[in-house]
Amino acid sequence: SLGYQTIYREIHLHPNACAERAFLPENPEAYRKNRLPVLTYENETPISNFAVVAFSIAYELELTGILEMLDLSGIPLLRQERTHKHPLIIAGGPLTRSNPVILAPFVDLIILGDGEELIHTFLDAAASACREEALSVLKGMRGCYVPGMSTRFSEIARARDEVLPAFSQIITRDSVLASMFLVEPERGCSRSCTYCVMRCSD
Repeated sequence: SLGYQTIYREIHLHPNACAERAFLPENPEAYRKNRLPVLTYENETPISNFAVVAFSIAYELELTGILEMLDLSGIPLLRQERTHKHPLIIAGGPLTRSNPVILAPFVDLIILGDGEELIHTFLDAAASACREEALSVLKGMRGCYVPGMSTRFSEIARARDEVLPAFSQIITRDSVLASMFLVEPERGCSRSCTYCVMRCSD
C-alpha cells in the first residue's frame, strides 16, 4: 500500500518521531496459545510498548484483524476500557472515507482522507500535550474525528499538490510487486461510482 508507506516516510521525516511496522500473524491461534504478543518488524518490540499504534484499513473485513492484534497484545479492544497506560489507537485508510463509524468503539482517533500533512499535525499535538488534551485539540480539525468528543464527522483532509504523488518507501524482493518502485498515477477516480471508496477524487 502506497498509503501506509507514505505515512511511514512522513513519520520518519518528523523531527520528534519514528515508526515501526507490525502485521497480523499468519497463525494468530499459535500466538494466543503460546502467549506471544504482536511484535514490530524492525526491532521486534511489542506494539503495546508504543505510545501510539496506527492502523491503515481498506475494508470492513480488516476490522477483525485489528481486534485480533489488539487482543494478542493485551490492549483492551474497546476505547472506553483503555487508560493512559495503553497506546493511543488511531486509524486511517480508504475505509475512513466510506464507513468510519464502525471504527468508533475501538479507536481513539480516526483520520478522514489524506494523511500526508495531517500526520505532522497529529504528531505535534501528541508530543506537546497529554492524550486527552491532544485529542481535544484535534477533535475540531478538518480530517479528524475523535469518538466520544467530536459531535460530527468533519470534512475529509485533502493533501496539497506539493506533497503528491505517493511513491514507494520500501522496495524489497519479498513482495508481490518485487523490486518495483511504485508511483501513484492519480488520487481517486474520475468515474465517481457511488458504491466505491475511490469515488472521492479531485
